[in-house]
Amino acid sequence: MRQLITAPSQVNEALKLGAQFVVIGSAITRPRNITETYIREITQ
Repeated sequence: MRQLITAPSQVNEALKLGAQFVVIGSAITRPRNITETYIREITQ
């Protein structure tokens, strides 16, 4: 099943529900900024 993730909080929820990985498509345009935002959210 695929689910479009549009916010960092959704990554956290997906991982809690058992997702083994997530792919953040927009990371191609601003990889560092987007990666930092998502990592900060899921490690809180």
